[in-house]
Amino acid sequence: MTRVCRKDWKELHLAIGEMLLREWDPIGVSDIPEASDEYDSYIPQIHGLMVKGASPKEVFEYLWWVETKNMGVAR
Repeated sequence: MTRVCRKDWKELHLAIGEMLLREWDPIGVSDIPEASDEYDSYIPQIHGLMVKGASPKEVFEYLWWVETKNMGVAR
């Protein structure tokens, strides 16, 4: 079993947060400095999916659920 050190864990969380803000950003807040932590509450779930070896489709489905059901953003 590979152990992940705290530094790696923190770097992964930062990378996921950056991806959510810069690439996903369903409510369009990436240019607002005060909203830089807007999606941080979704990081643990995505991290957990990655640790479990989830497929890209599974991650997509989670983010789709967050966007459409949890946030209520209509596409």
